[in-house]
Amino acid sequence: MARNLNFFAFFLLSASPFIYSQPRSTWLSMHINNEDGLSNSAVTSIFQDSRGLVWFGTWDGLNMYNGTDICVFKPDISDTHSISNNIIREMHEDNSGNFWIVTDDGINRFIPENMGFKSYFSDRKDIPVIEHNLKACIAPDSTLLVSLYGYGLACFNSRDKDFIRLSLPGFAEDDEKEIIGLGGIQGENLYILTEKGRLYAYHAQQGYNLLFKEEIDPSGELPLRKHWFIESGDSDYLAVAMKEGGLFLYNLSTHEGNCLLQELQNLNITTVNEAIGSNALWVGTDEGSIFRIDCDKEPVVEKMDAYFLNLFSNQVKIWTIEQTSADMLWIGTDGNGIYRYITQGKPFYNIKKGSRDERAISHSIIRAIIKDKSGNLWIGTRGDGLNLIPADDMATRIYNVNNGLSSNAVISLELDKTGNLWIGIDDEGIDMLEKTSGRIFHFPEDFGNAVDLEFGAVYAICIDVYGTLWLGTSGYGVIN
Repeated sequence: MARNLNFFAFFLLSASPFIYSQPRSTWLSMHINNEDGLSNSAVTSIFQDSRGLVWFGTWDGLNMYNGTDICVFKPDISDTHSISNNIIREMHEDNSGNFWIVTDDGINRFIPENMGFKSYFSDRKDIPVIEHNLKACIAPDSTLLVSLYGYGLACFNSRDKDFIRLSLPGFAEDDEKEIIGLGGIQGENLYILTEKGRLYAYHAQQGYNLLFKEEIDPSGELPLRKHWFIESGDSDYLAVAMKEGGLFLYNLSTHEGNCLLQELQNLNITTVNEAIGSNALWVGTDEGSIFRIDCDKEPVVEKMDAYFLNLFSNQVKIWTIEQTSADMLWIGTDGNGIYRYITQGKPFYNIKKGSRDERAISHSIIRAIIKDKSGNLWIGTRGDGLNLIPADDMATRIYNVNNGLSSNAVISLELDKTGNLWIGIDDEGIDMLEKTSGRIFHFPEDFGNAVDLEFGAVYAICIDVYGTLWLGTSGYGVIN
């Protein structure tokens, strides 16, 4: 039997307003850190292989991520098939499916059959074990090229499964042992940068033909070891981070350089990478800011902090940016793990139990979910009350018995036309969170002129077109 419960005629108590003030980010984010199995929170490189696996190189180990679980690889002196070093610098994959990992001590080829590695150059006494002493790239013919500071250039021989020395025409003898950078554009060009600022370009047609040799830094003012070779759109680029902030961007196709100082002034550039699907680049900084540089004509710098508020607001140090598809962006940080962003569409993603600051939820058992007109997500849990995940990227807020809720078991939710949130609880009566004040009221004691009506365990709430509230209860029937 239906009984009358005209909530909207009740007089509500007044309270101070509840204010939402932060701007909203339009990109969905997911955080991966040590609690999820990441071997180290300082992430140096990110790579997606041809099988769809995403690899995270860190300051202490290599991580393989299948979308759910993380498998960690570290050196093990008792295992001859373990990776040669724990500091991961670069990752590459050739057309034969060989997956390569560059470390501070050796190059490693992953062997999927035994989940092990074949290491190269890690036992050579003539190669110094220093940061960035090894560089690698996939050459235009899809072979792996490696430069070893103090040694020279080598390429992988797929028949013998080993590296051999490589000599290129026109390459000065005094530059061979001072190579600090390699850049390979598959099917097109190979670029080599030396410590003295000499830039060599070779074309892949009919062997390696020297295209040009240039002095990229005749004044010696550029910190060339902090550089990136990038293919974007129809052009190839050499990007160099400036000492006092800013970026030197050299177009390897037109031989024109631009110093992007004003837009990136006083910012320490930490990574530059390609933006998939456009002639643009992603730029990360030590200060937590991320920029997008459009290179269609003259470089145009766009600050993207509004899309990465959880990084920018906390000044998270960016170490690497990798875009694996048109709508998937990965950010590796120095100490904060990995952030993944969905830049298009509305895909499903997982919200787990965890820290409020990471916009996680406080309980793993969910009974009710509703989204308001502002984009805030309200979640009713079985044992820790009501969770609010704000649309403005702020931390999760918890409403429970400690701050006004009548019960920590929230089993139904509904919004009325004025934005008030009605909260069905596994207890007597029903709660209401008033939009204008942010206060929680409980029926019947907080409502003036309330009828003498007893009910509990509200499992369903419906508000019809006339504004009448209908409650489905356990043991008390339907109430309106």
